[in-house]
Amino acid sequence: MYFNRVPVTITAQAAYGYKFDHWKETGITDATIFVDSANDTMFTAVFKKDESIVSTGVIMYPNPSSVGLVSFEKLHRVSVFNAVGQKVLPEQTVRELNISNLSAGVYFVRFETGDEKRLVIVK
Repeated sequence: MYFNRVPVTITAQAAYGYKFDHWKETGITDATIFVDSANDTMFTAVFKKDESIVSTGVIMYPNPSSVGLVSFEKLHRVSVFNAVGQKVLPEQTVRELNISNLSAGVYFVRFETGDEKRLVIVK
């Protein structure tokens, strides 16, 4: 074991839209745990959807999109994140969002209010 008898700190980091719930093997509800193991040990973080995030009433079209551009009904300050929570487009104020450089997949458009909408890109 690589960390045999070496204390290791493990922190579970939830992707946007989810929150840490517990460690599967121990039931511990603190996202940060300290491990000092002499044996092979597995820790599985369990996440749940964060129900406090409310979907916005923003109109975003087309969605799904295959045209490389998404439009909004008015000017919005937005950022775009991939399915694992990494920012793939920087925060910008737009009425039309250029998505032509993004691969096909599911993304999340986060608005200045903290609300977000799912965006599907098909190529």
